[in-house]
Amino acid sequence: MKESGTLESIVAANMERRYGPGFRERRPLRWEALRQTFLGTKLDGYFGCMNACLTHNVEPRLGQIDIPVLVVAGSEDPTTPPADNRLIASCIPGARYARSRAAITSRTSNSTANSTGSCWTGWKERRG
Repeated sequence: MKESGTLESIVAANMERRYGPGFRERRPLRWEALRQTFLGTKLDGYFGCMNACLTHNVEPRLGQIDIPVLVVAGSEDPTTPPADNRLIASCIPGARYARSRAAITSRTSNSTANSTGSCWTGWKERRG
């Protein structure tokens, strides 16, 4: 990456991980726009974000959250696996954990949004 000055060598894996399988086929124009946005990221900004993701730990502060929280995990989400989401939920007082059969969660640009939305609606109805 540093030699080429672009993120081209990792864009395919990033797109698959972020938007899930089949997104390119379902929404080719959107996929290409998102791909171009990713490729437009400056390397120092990308490396700065990756460093922050790897070194910033909010776990000690999760216990301070005092609002209702629903943590939804996708069964095959490689970015935030179910075990990590379960840990997050266990650190927040009163948080609930739900596992979606959808492979990936929290990607509003693909079909998983329906699964996440259904979990959210059901949770809100139970909470009143």
